[in-house]
Amino acid sequence: MQMTLWYHVPVGVHIADVSYFIRPGNALDEEASLRGTTVYLCEKRIDMVPELLSSNLCSLRSNVDRLAFSCIWEMTPKAEIVSTRFTKSIINEIQVDSAKALAESLDRAVVPGAPPYLNTLLRILATRCMMQAIYFCSGMEPDTHHYGLATAIYTHFTSPIRRYSDVIVHRLLAVCVGADPTYPALTDKQKQQQLCNNLNYRHKMAQYAQRSYVAFHTQLFFKSKGVVSEEGFVLFVRKNAVVVLIPKYGLEGTVFFDSKDLKLNVTFDEEVGHVFT
Repeated sequence: MQMTLWYHVPVGVHIADVSYFIRPGNALDEEASLRGTTVYLCEKRIDMVPELLSSNLCSLRSNVDRLAFSCIWEMTPKAEIVSTRFTKSIINEIQVDSAKALAESLDRAVVPGAPPYLNTLLRILATRCMMQAIYFCSGMEPDTHHYGLATAIYTHFTSPIRRYSDVIVHRLLAVCVGADPTYPALTDKQKQQQLCNNLNYRHKMAQYAQRSYVAFHTQLFFKSKGVVSEEGFVLFVRKNAVVVLIPKYGLEGTVFFDSKDLKLNVTFDEEVGHVFT
């Protein structure tokens, strides 16, 4: 007779407790709410919060006590969730290389026999035509839907250091679990919607700034390079042009034909997945 022993495993996600330092209405809070997000540029970033918080006190490090907001699941060996608990916590001895290891493992996930860049290319094409996520106050849903996580409406709370929206989610969650009191602006739908409008605007402007900064530095990089020959992937074919992506440099551009009546002699090699002209 065989006996199977079932046991449950605690699994936790721990996020730096930025809301402990950024209290409602203080100077840090006012400035962070206006900035809305951290802007990442080439070789620099414009922080939403002071560097002392973003790079030290609110940065989870190995062998150092840090304040955190934790989500702890009790799971079966088959990864079935038995219970969920949210709590403020103090954590230590975090393996900070876990996220990096996960990213590297995803980079190694490729289709056998396919070009190494295929998986990334498919993700780009799959999300290109999908609507961008926007923030809105609960109960004031706009007439839009988003593809993220295969659900129409969702939220996140994993980056309060660089997203003010996550600070608000932390505060709401803290009220729900009895870890913090509420305050008038937090329950005012109109004020929260105004805040969301600013966050959406700041997020979009940050993206524009990042893309422009990359384009500028790309021009500087190639200014003295001359003619460069690299492998490219055709993303779209139009009547008078093709859109090409060059993975090595992360460049995407439109190559126009000299004439609309130009006919290209191309062949497709199914074995290697390449197009030859």
